[in-house]
Amino acid sequence: MPTWPTKEGRTTITLELRTELVEHLDAQAEYLGQSRAAYVRGLVMRDMERQGPGRATNQR
Repeated sequence: MPTWPTKEGRTTITLELRTELVEHLDAQAEYLGQSRAAYVRGLVMRDMERQGPGRATNQR
């Protein structure tokens, strides 16, 4: 977790992935000239555009 405060309306997440998944993620991000975080944000935004926002829950 970061030691700095997050911006208003944002939250920080941590993902645990198998090494080969991270290697794929990094390769795709590099191909597009993006950071790992920017690539993941783009995946989520494209998914929201495709199917709309997820169902709101209080469970995590």
